[in-house]
Amino acid sequence: MSSLKRLVILDLDNTLFDALGRWASCTKKLVQEFSAVNNIPQDTVHRLIKEAHGQHRFNDGAALVDAMIESDPAIMEGQRNLSAEWQLANRRVASNWHENSQDMSWMYRGVIESLKFWKQQGVKVVIETDCEVVAVHRNLYLLGKEAERRGQLEAASYIADLIDEIYCQPAIAESAIYFSDVESEAREILAAKTHIWDDRHYKPHADHAETILQRTGMAANETLYIGDSYKDGAEAASISPQIDFIWAKYGAQVTQETLDLYERVGSKSFTYGEGSVMAAMQERGIHPRITLTNGLNDVLPHFTWVDKARQVPVLNQP
Repeated sequence: MSSLKRLVILDLDNTLFDALGRWASCTKKLVQEFSAVNNIPQDTVHRLIKEAHGQHRFNDGAALVDAMIESDPAIMEGQRNLSAEWQLANRRVASNWHENSQDMSWMYRGVIESLKFWKQQGVKVVIETDCEVVAVHRNLYLLGKEAERRGQLEAASYIADLIDEIYCQPAIAESAIYFSDVESEAREILAAKTHIWDDRHYKPHADHAETILQRTGMAANETLYIGDSYKDGAEAASISPQIDFIWAKYGAQVTQETLDLYERVGSKSFTYGEGSVMAAMQERGIHPRITLTNGLNDVLPHFTWVDKARQVPVLNQP
């Protein structure tokens, strides 16, 4: 495959930021608080979380609280008068999740540096994720806020300037407070760059990969696909010629405590953990061209990029 690249397709969760680590921390606290407020065992809370929609389970703890209460009549029956105090306590559980998710939206090393470099060189950057559109927009904005705090961006909304297109899944209704920490202008900018997969197919899906190449006007051999999951590699390999796959191994390195919690409440559709991802890739014959162990910007010296202003290759220099 060519070393000259003009398009980078990025996964979002666990490739740009530690989505699973944030989820585990927020969910662990939610389980403890919801169990205490509603006087039910934590095992029951785990079951209710597992039964909830993935958007709420993984990205919207405030909506998850409502969904758990509605799905288990025993919770309401246990509260004789559904007192204002009880309702307030559950609202506090919901708002705590929301605040915790703000505080724990941490980008991996080299993300903003890489996005800025590609922007400067005229390399197109696309995000493709199985995440729902509302979560994509909020998470990207929160990452922009972190970059603003670090002095990497002048404003949180500027993260949208570093991304050319977004491809993601449709969403169900979010909680009332979900976008309370996101500027409406930033949402509008991100929405204008977003294409929703209305067919509801998840990775890997050859039609999706072909669509991205067609819409960006790029060839497969000019493209990189970077992600933490074997599904990202399978998407890159779903078309012919294949797209070079770069494994973001750093995003697959998670704690056993996180894996144990996911086993109790998560979906079987996703595979996490370095060993499990490696085994899934081996089973499916997926061979990353490069493995990134430290951060996203480690990919920059390995390829030739195109300088937008000069329209000539920029050789292997971040």
